[in-house]
Amino acid sequence: MKNKYLKLQKPALIAYLLVGVVAFIHALWFATPFKDTYRSSIGSNNNAFFEVIQTINNYLFAVAVVTIVLVGICFFLGNNYRKVFYISNKVSSIAVPSIVIVLNILAMVLFIPRIKANWDLINFTKLELLRGTVTDQFIGINYLVCVVGIIMSIAYLVVSILAIKNQNKIQEVAGE
Repeated sequence: MKNKYLKLQKPALIAYLLVGVVAFIHALWFATPFKDTYRSSIGSNNNAFFEVIQTINNYLFAVAVVTIVLVGICFFLGNNYRKVFYISNKVSSIAVPSIVIVLNILAMVLFIPRIKANWDLINFTKLELLRGTVTDQFIGINYLVCVVGIIMSIAYLVVSILAIKNQNKIQEVAGE
């Protein structure tokens, strides 16, 4: 009896790694275009808003790096090719996506709403018409990155749980 879910482990882990890399690239890009694009309209006295954006950017960067490192640990432990799940594989298969889910939820609940709360720090003399679209653009893209991270974490968690349960059934049938 073969564990059919083991075949899903490798593509799921690779996709998970790609999500971490995309989040990393997003964190490198996030605050720069806003400041460069709207510098003349905003003026130089609105550094407080950019400090808020940079705080959120730093957190998203840390989440992306943690995701990449944790997925790297899963690769190192062999979660993508083992025929038998050892304790380390079971723990990492459950803990890694759980940690990433918690970090992304913290970003969505604690950090991203700070953009909206501090949006009024900007002097919108020339930007009044762009206010809604700019807010939606910067808040929406960060929520999207977090939601994709959560969805990928849940997908990897489900595949891992199914593979572990199926492995346990195989071991029971074999009489181990």
